[in-house]
Amino acid sequence: HRSGGRIYMDASIRIRYAPRNNPYLLLRQYYNYGYGRALSTGRDLRSFGRRQFLISLHFIFLTSSLLLAPIWFPALAYWAAYLGLLASTSILIAVKKHSGCGLLAGFAALLMHIGWGCGFLTGIIKQLLQITPDKYDFPPLYDKYTIDN
Repeated sequence: HRSGGRIYMDASIRIRYAPRNNPYLLLRQYYNYGYGRALSTGRDLRSFGRRQFLISLHFIFLTSSLLLAPIWFPALAYWAAYLGLLASTSILIAVKKHSGCGLLAGFAALLMHIGWGCGFLTGIIKQLLQITPDKYDFPPLYDKYTIDN
């Protein structure tokens, strides 16, 4: 988009999705999604929807509560409520689908929310500070993982 191109959003376009085979890759995937969304939002503020705002706000609350916890323990109540919601949702999915795999749904949602929120806010801050964004600036966990995983 920096070269004057356009970004088209079309809900009818379908792509093939390959699930990530470890938690780090899922976290990195959603970090990159959030980061990319920040870049496209920076070009057109009308593309910033309520859902993106709520996930960003949620990430700020999660981060703030962790930072405040050492001096004000009740700040962790936000985390407790969130983790309780994730656990309840995981149990409901496991029961509904008759599969223990559903118990991992909450953990996956946690990674997606944190990854997307962190990537989005990183992209917004870089744009506000006019730092040239890198396509892949999420730190690698191990050298054996590549961007294509």
